[in-house]
Amino acid sequence: MAGTRRLAKGERRQQLLATAFDMVRRDGTDTLTLATLAEQAGVTKPITYEHFGTRAGLLLALYRDYEERQNAAMHAAIAASGRTLTEVAEIVATAYVDCALTSGPASEEIAATLCAYEETKDFLQASRRACIAGYAGAFSAVAAVPPERSEALFSGILGATEALARSATSGQITRETAITTIAQIAVGAVKEATSR
Repeated sequence: MAGTRRLAKGERRQQLLATAFDMVRRDGTDTLTLATLAEQAGVTKPITYEHFGTRAGLLLALYRDYEERQNAAMHAAIAASGRTLTEVAEIVATAYVDCALTSGPASEEIAATLCAYEETKDFLQASRRACIAGYAGAFSAVAAVPPERSEALFSGILGATEALARSATSGQITRETAITTIAQIAVGAVKEATSR
């Protein structure tokens, strides 16, 4: 399109993802297609197809981008100050809740829409397993959780984290309450798992 600044491929992808995320925030996922994204981003349709291939591919890219931001925040904070069980629990909780609050209900809507595509169900399951493994890795420096208890323990912590972040996003509880409660649940559960 005339007047559109030519961006490097990586910059263009980030611009498209930011535009798509804004569209989901504003209108939900129902109207998000590669064609509407092209129109909103001021590019031609072939550009969006080149980057994402299909609508499902676009939604997957949005979900991955959300996860990558959350993981980057968590890992950076743990590297900077994750010395104790309580610190790691607070960092994990803060990274998840802040990312959820920043994205609002959009990330949940993207995940729900991905469930409608047969080709993305395996991705969502793998993503959840990776998140559980990420939690296990984050806590491994401060707690020796027995391997046979790890998956159930961190799956439970993730479930509690998701529920409390959802409550914070909807305004039912404050950010601080969500973070504090998640951290308390994680510390208690990890201590119990390592005391046997």
